[in-house]
Amino acid sequence: MTTATAPRISADRLRTALGTRDPKRASQPAPRRHAALEALYPGREIENEFGRCFVAEWTFPLAHPHGRQPLEQALLLNDHGAACIGRAVGYKAPERPAFLDTETTGLSGGTGTYAFLVGIGSIEGDAAIVRQYFMRDYDEEPALLEAVSQQLARHDAVITYNGKTFDLPLIETRFIASRRSTDVIPPSHLDLLFPTRRLLRGFLERCTLADVERSVLRHHRVGDLPGWMIPSVYFQFLREGDPRLIGGVLEHNRDDILSLFALTGWLCRVYQSPTESRCDARLLTRVSRTYELLGWRDEAVRVLSHAVSEASSADSNAEAALDLARLHRMMGAGEDAERMWHVAAEHPALGLEALIAWAKYLEHERRDFDKARDVVDRALVRIQLRYGPSPDAAIDALRQELEHRLARIVRRQGRRAPSGME
Repeated sequence: MTTATAPRISADRLRTALGTRDPKRASQPAPRRHAALEALYPGREIENEFGRCFVAEWTFPLAHPHGRQPLEQALLLNDHGAACIGRAVGYKAPERPAFLDTETTGLSGGTGTYAFLVGIGSIEGDAAIVRQYFMRDYDEEPALLEAVSQQLARHDAVITYNGKTFDLPLIETRFIASRRSTDVIPPSHLDLLFPTRRLLRGFLERCTLADVERSVLRHHRVGDLPGWMIPSVYFQFLREGDPRLIGGVLEHNRDDILSLFALTGWLCRVYQSPTESRCDARLLTRVSRTYELLGWRDEAVRVLSHAVSEASSADSNAEAALDLARLHRMMGAGEDAERMWHVAAEHPALGLEALIAWAKYLEHERRDFDKARDVVDRALVRIQLRYGPSPDAAIDALRQELEHRLARIVRRQGRRAPSGME
């Protein structure tokens, strides 16, 4: 089934396939109850040496927009972006990634939790395909794991959202419990939760995938089944065998996987082309910190310089200027650092931090005691104007530290040789 609009499974289609719901269906043999899945959803029953399970399959053109992000932008991921996402220079961009998300019988993991639905998205030719491996009862788990194993063997990396702590450990647990080797799971794993959280902390109250969808991808789900309800819906399906119950679970999982495609594309744009991404200066500052962590200082300076020039608010301007001053100082560009401290010093909150860093540089590296004294005086005045006679221990300690610095600078001024005698 190919679609460009990711349609919901309509009520009309459900009614046509099943007619009026009959409570007596719960007593029908499982094969008869399961047969209607193929009439309702785009998929089929598959069989392997371990038994049978159901696979739903959805196909989307790569130009399909998930919110405002076309799926095809996930193809742009390169080694530079993969290193930023994984925070390690050694990360390589996968050639055949599997976008993976599971639906489970519980939210805590552990040996008693089953992954009753494993969704895997892949890019095949000019299409994005989402396959959802579904066990219609517990005895179908061996067949599901075999099908998932065969699918994962075609990929060189897994991309998830919080898969590091939940999805992959759960799949590994189910493989081990079934005496199956975990070697088939690709060794390379990019968990998008952590880079997304580092970029968006402070912008969003929470960084759940649903929050990121709405705020960043601009994708709004209509009538979505909440994740916390999914285990109970599956248990109801096991009791009643009514395939209509599974539609919302399939849609929820499918949307999660499409969001992995879209979020990968967004992270590509932010990390790989930050100055063209039209991102907020605070976001660019966080990109620069990842660059710095990876040892890409020149690129970090370039991004921060752009952030300072394009900042739309005093807060983001000062934050970027402070980071840029610190980098300039580390790289031996003292005059450039001073210009950035001068910019940040005007900020009512961050200005004090800028003045203190500036004073340290002037005293210890430039040995310009006259200017250092002026900057410390400005910092003390800033504390007095902002906090007054504050009883706060931290502010009092900072004031004492600056007064001690000022006294030391004055002493060093006094020991300095007269002009022309040095």
